[in-house]
Amino acid sequence: MHQQSALSDALLRQLIAVGQVDILVGLPTLNNAATVADVVRAVHVCFARDFPRLRTVMINSDGGSTDGTPELIRSASLTEADTVQTSHSLRTLHRVVAPYHGLPGKLTALRTVFAAGELTQAKVVVVIDPTGPATSAERVTELISPVARSEVEFLAPCHRRNPRDGVLVTQLVRPLVRALYGVALDEPLGAEFSCSGRFASYCLERDIWEREVARFAIDLRLRTEAVAQGLAIGQIWR
Repeated sequence: MHQQSALSDALLRQLIAVGQVDILVGLPTLNNAATVADVVRAVHVCFARDFPRLRTVMINSDGGSTDGTPELIRSASLTEADTVQTSHSLRTLHRVVAPYHGLPGKLTALRTVFAAGELTQAKVVVVIDPTGPATSAERVTELISPVARSEVEFLAPCHRRNPRDGVLVTQLVRPLVRALYGVALDEPLGAEFSCSGRFASYCLERDIWEREVARFAIDLRLRTEAVAQGLAIGQIWR
């Protein structure tokens, strides 16, 4: 199984205990104490208020924070049983010593989230930016709903920018992606997205996780992978 190589035995046991879910939200963190508590609360309010009949879980994959981020996530969780936490160190945040597979970083964190989505057979997999100062329950719901309704298989936020803001994106990456793939993808480098569980499982089969270049451009790679596979792509304005 694909998830076996990306998940430690300790995390596997926790996810098996969680069982099958409809929605899985992944929260990759590294020293995000200033914002992460509000983000976690937003996720749980979204779950409780907007998807009360669906099975949900949030997974925190921490890259070795030293500012108390994991502890803040524990205390901010409305329902501790709904939060699964894992660490990029040799010890999970449930104090279970387990080997870690891969190098710390967003690439490995996303692979962990995707593998967890496959193991729990999640229909929707969401990745939330822990630094988002404006993250709200409404914004989390906006990422989940179109995929949950099967309207799209990959959904990404896009931002209204001043012409002088984000020049690398607006003047180079965006037009290049549009020219190569013929799709109006405004934020090819965005940190947040949602996708179907089917796409997450597909990505696990690809060789992108072992390539050095993916460590620096995994967001772009996932978006172009979705476009190249002909998936229904959606965007929401921020």
